[in-house]
Parts: sequence; C-alpha cells; structure tokens
Amino acid sequence: MQPPRRLAAAFGAALALLLGVAVTPATAAQYSEIGQIVINPGGGNATDGSDGLRIVINSNGTGYDQVYYEGTYQYCCSAGAPSLNIGGTLFGQAYAAAAPENLWDSMTATPVTVEGNTSEVTITANAIVDGLTYSVARHIEYTAPDESFRETFSVTVPEGNTHPVKLYHGGDTAPGSSDSGFGVMLTSPVRTIISLNPSSGIQFGFREVPVGDVGHKAFDGAWSRGYWTASTNVSSGTDLDPAFYVEEAQHDAGLMVQWTIGATHGSGDAAAAGTHVAAMEEFVSRYVNLVGAFSAASAEPNETVDATFTIRSGKREAQSGLGFDLTLPAGMTIAGDASNSCGATVTAELGSGSATVAGASVAGRSEGVDGSCSVTIPVAAATDGTYRLSNANITAPTGELIPTLTERALTVLTAPGTPGTPVVETGDGTATITVTAPSTGGAPDSYTVTALGTSPLATCVAAPASPSCTITGLSNGVAYDFVVTATNPAGESSASAATTATPAGLPAAIETVTVLSGDQRIRATWEAPADNGAAITGYTVSWSSDGGTTWSTDVTTTRTSLWLPRLTNDVAHLVRVSAVNAKGAGVPTVSSPVTPRMIPDTVELAPVPPVTAPPVGESALTVDGETRPVTITRDRATQSVTLEGDGFTMRLDSQTSTGETFDLDEAGNLMLIEEGYLLVEGDGFKPNTDVNLYLFSEPTSLGAVRTDSTGAFSGRVRLPEGIPVGLHTVQAVGMSSDGEIRVLSLGVRVMPQQLQVTGADVMQWLYAGLAAAASGIVLVGIAGLRRRRTA
Repeated sequence: MQPPRRLAAAFGAALALLLGVAVTPATAAQYSEIGQIVINPGGGNATDGSDGLRIVINSNGTGYDQVYYEGTYQYCCSAGAPSLNIGGTLFGQAYAAAAPENLWDSMTATPVTVEGNTSEVTITANAIVDGLTYSVARHIEYTAPDESFRETFSVTVPEGNTHPVKLYHGGDTAPGSSDSGFGVMLTSPVRTIISLNPSSGIQFGFREVPVGDVGHKAFDGAWSRGYWTASTNVSSGTDLDPAFYVEEAQHDAGLMVQWTIGATHGSGDAAAAGTHVAAMEEFVSRYVNLVGAFSAASAEPNETVDATFTIRSGKREAQSGLGFDLTLPAGMTIAGDASNSCGATVTAELGSGSATVAGASVAGRSEGVDGSCSVTIPVAAATDGTYRLSNANITAPTGELIPTLTERALTVLTAPGTPGTPVVETGDGTATITVTAPSTGGAPDSYTVTALGTSPLATCVAAPASPSCTITGLSNGVAYDFVVTATNPAGESSASAATTATPAGLPAAIETVTVLSGDQRIRATWEAPADNGAAITGYTVSWSSDGGTTWSTDVTTTRTSLWLPRLTNDVAHLVRVSAVNAKGAGVPTVSSPVTPRMIPDTVELAPVPPVTAPPVGESALTVDGETRPVTITRDRATQSVTLEGDGFTMRLDSQTSTGETFDLDEAGNLMLIEEGYLLVEGDGFKPNTDVNLYLFSEPTSLGAVRTDSTGAFSGRVRLPEGIPVGLHTVQAVGMSSDGEIRVLSLGVRVMPQQLQVTGADVMQWLYAGLAAAASGIVLVGIAGLRRRRTA
C-alpha cells in the first residue's frame, strides 16, 4: 500500500528541482520554526556533476529531505528523513512518521555555516514520552563538489528512561529521478547499501563512516528493497529482520538503516541514559556496473552461445583495475576462446565452468554517453535444461565495479521426437484430439494437430500440460486424417502416424411418425431421417397413454415400422420414435394421438396395393407390413398352385364360367378366365374370420371366404364382368391365428373367354399379341391382433 501524499510529494520534489530551490515550508509548526534549509544552493544542477550536490532539509514544507545531483532528485514521494522510535512511539517528519501525530514535539536549527567549500548545519528534534524529553541532534557536513555528505546523529536519552530506543533513517528513493532501482550491498571496507537505476545511470546510497572516525557505529540493520517494506518496523520500533537484505531484482526503490540506541542490539533492553552518537554518509554518483546476457534465448545441446559481459561507467573519469570472477551455471562449460574490448586479461580454459577477468579499463562518461567495454566468452551445455545467469554467478568484483545482472536464461534442448498416434473422438462437426507425447527428443512446448483433407488446413494447438484440443467446423460424414507435430524452440518434429476419424452428430429428428390403430395394438411407421454423418443403426420406440406425462420403456428395432402390442383399447396413445447412430439417439418425434379399438371379426380388410406387382407366377407376403418368405408349389395333376409360409397354406385353382378346371400355363402359372372362377382353400388363419379377396391393378373386390373354427377355409369367387384380359395380381387379406394382418399376393394372367373352347392353343393365342398390364392376387392375413366378437 502506498503512503498518503505520495503523488503530492513527488510533485513537490519535481517543482523544487525545476526551481533549483525548495518549496517554502508550510504545514507543521515544527518546520515553520526552522524553515527550509538548503546546503550548496547553487549545486545539483550541472549535468556533469561538477557542481556537486544540493541538500535540502524540509524540502516540501513538511519535513522531507531531498538531494539533487546532475539535475535529478534522489528521494521520491514519502521521501526520507531520520525517525526515532521510543518504546513503540514514533517521532519524525517523513516516511512512516509523516502523519501529524508522529511529528516531533519541537525542532531547532543552527544557521548554515559556510567555510570555503564546506557547509555545516545542525538540526535538533525533540520528543516527549512519559514527561521525559529525548533529542536527536543531526549534524550535516558537506564539502562541494563532493558526491557525498556526512550526517552525525547525537541521540540524548534522559535519566529515567524505561524504553528501547531505535533510530531509523531512509525512505522512498528515486536514484536519478527514477522511482525504481536495483538493490546492492557492499560489506568492505564498510557496509554500504545502494539503490541504483540503470536508466539514469545514478546510484544513491548510505554507508557507515570509516572505523575510527568520530561517530562510527555499525548499522544494526540495513535494507535496499521495496520502499514501503520497512514501514511496519519503523512504526512499531521493531528490528529490521533479517537485519541486512537487498532486493536484486528491479523494484520500487527504497533504503532504510537502523541503529539500536544505548543497548545491545536485539536485547530489547531500555536505552541507557546519556548521549549516543551514530554517523553515516549519504552519497550520489554515477557508477561502474556490470551486466551480462546470452546471445540467444535457446540452443541445442553442445551448440555454442556467447555469454557477453558489459562494463558500463557513468563516471567522468576513466576507470581501471576492474575485474570479476565468473562461475557458469552447473552443466555449462567454456566452449571457445574469450575476447574483450576492455584491455583485460581473461582466463577461461576450454571445458572449464569458470573464468576470471582482471585489469579491465573503461573510458569515462563523455557528452552524456557512458563509457563501456565488453568481455565475450563462448559457452555451451551438453544436456537439456534452463541455464540462468545472474549476480549469483559473479563474485570478487574489483575496483568500483558493481554487478547489476538481470537474470538471463538460456534454454538448451533438442527438437521433440515424433508424437505417438493421436486418439480422436469426433462430435457434431468437431474432433477432439488427445496427443500421445513423443518418447524421444526434447520436451515439447506445444503440439499442433492438423486435420488433413480440409482446405485451408484445419488445426488446433495443445499444451503439454493438457495435451488435447478441439477442431471445429468439420463436415459430418467426411473422413479426415488427424496428425500431430510437437514443437519447442529447437524446432518441430515430424508428423505422427495418422488417425482416421469421421465427425458425426446425432441423427436428425424423424419428420413424421404415422400411426394406425388395431385391436389392443398400434402400428407406427416412419421414414429414416438424415444420419448426420454416422449410419443409423436402429430406432427407439416408446408410447404414452397419459398424454406424454409418462412413457413406456424404450423398445428397439432396426425397421422403419413396428406393431406395439398389448395396449389398452379405447385409450388415446402417443408414440415417439428416435433414430439412433453411433453418437446416440436423436431428438424424438411424437405422433398424433391414436386410439386402439376392438376390430369385429366380420370387418372387411382393405386391399394393400403392392409397390411393385409380382410377375406372373411369383408371390409376395407381408405380415403387419413386414415382408416374409413364401413358397410356391405348382401341381399339374390338380392344375393348382399352393402357397405356404408363416404358419399357413393356401391352394388356388381356376375354373371357367361353366365350372370346368382351367389348366396352368406351360410354366405352371395360374391363369384365370374372363368371368370365370377362382377357387381358394387353406388353413392357418384366425378361426371364424373373413379372408378378403381382391384383384388389381385397379383394386376390385372378389368377395370373401369365412374360416371355420379351426382356421381352415374353402370357397369360390367369380371374376366380375369388365376385368380386362392380361396381367393382374390376386390379393388375399386375412388374419393369422395371432391376429396379425396377412397380405398374400400372386401374379396371374386373365385369359379371354374364347379359350374355354376345347383344344384352344393358349400359348399361340398369347404369342399372337395379347399383352395387358395387370396386378396379381394378394392374400392378406391379420396376425397378432386380438379380437373380441361383437354381440
């Protein structure tokens, strides 16, 4: 969370920078008492740093410090200044102590004294706790145009104190007016924490004064990290933990140091009464830094890549005696001769995992451009992996060289091997492909699936973590070959073996379900719908007797018609039918209501015109609309034709109008005579029912014969006048013993009456030119319908 007044403070710092002076103090009474204090008022502006620093206390009227260098400011926003925490009560004027309740109880300042190029001032801040007065005398000494100034803090703890006392100094930094920076910590010759910004090329830091100097007291804690992270410690008076910490990655810059006053650090003891002295130096300068990077982001095993290290100096003077030790990431070795433009001695043995750079020199900053040089070391790695280069790989920097490597990674890998054969699950115009990872080569970053046979090619991309993807927009019923390639930065694999699959969806809905009622039965018929890419394998049929609230268990069939038995007469029923293919059942189609009713035994069964009339001498049989086999036997001894099938027999004879037998033709086919008779007899039909006889092509009723109590029948019907000579179909329609509708058709020929004359040559007469279109005899039987005889 950012502190209050952050943006306003930033504006104030920028305004002060533009004016070359600080904003007039305004808000807190303490600061009104001392006003704004400026050290080296003409400094901090020259872009080459030749005029040194300009140091401003109470820079924005609310107590913030500011330091200017080369036209840039070094504190941002919540800024920085010393703070004193007495037993958990915070006093100060900036950073965590910027709120009014944390302000010093009183402040005084001496006039700024200037002797030659050296300026000095002392600011004393007082805090009252439990009626006791604590004071911090801050003495600032600066000699222009140095790039640093010294601050000496004399903290006076009164007699009777019972609290731990902590002195903190720091805040929100902005090296070179840039709010972000890298953290750096040096431990020799004294501990130093730095916030540096590569864009501005400026570093801003705090360091201990040399051992033996007045006020030398080692930092008890020092952080260079995100600016607000220390705020809780400062507010509560707790120790920085860990005591010393730097954030090497670029961050919102901040510096903070801590001294434990008058007690052993970490003991929690109350501060001893008396005056305790601690001193530090604040400095701003351009710096000499080291950055490094690989020449490529990826490489194959044993492929040579350059690791280049650049020394960059923002200092005005040339720098020499620079160097560092390099330890390559584990598994990486030197693969060639090193080169450099720094005049350095580079020790880099082929095959080694380390190198030493010594005696490097770099030119000074000139006309706003940093001096720079570089060291290039060829490297390689034999095994797949990610090799990282950072400050951790640099040790023992010499001269003023500061390592500032942002982590760089080199991924070493081989191209993936060929993926395995993919598994494909098709859907409605889609295909979901599951990839089989390759067993050889480098790890893939992604997989590309291609559906061959499309134009343009249809593809999808799968990630190794979830190796499947879906291609849409495919055509149902079209077979596609699906192949997979694997890719990583090293390249793309060859294509996998293909899997052939055909997208398909559920079948379309049946257009219409036609229903016909019977005795405790319903016959449903329909046309096959579009299969949507997968062959229809059957149909599910169910029925409802309560208007569709509940439905029967599905029954299945492979035909496009079905008799539904054992239904309740005189109750309206609905029938619903769905087509089924490999993808499942389609949307069901529901019929209009139909009511099963008892059929009287004397009902005349309607003729069923054959779709194709059977040829003369051939027969066709259907039972409840389904085709069944029938056998024909021709008997010249009796001049009759016998039909057998499905549990019945029927014999047909032909007589002339005078009652004489009319012979079969030479092929043994039944022939009828104009106005002659058709004799029928048989068994296997429902007892005490009618077998209705018809003649086609125009359906003409020939009458009916009645079965006896055993289901046998015998009778004779006469062809009415006007039946044309030629080909016809005789049809018998009756019931089987189970009440099924049985339709039996036989192709016949009707002959002219003249052939009743004894000795007439029938075939000669036919060959003379008799030709007529006719239909055959049809025998229809009803099976499976249960009947009750009406009273």
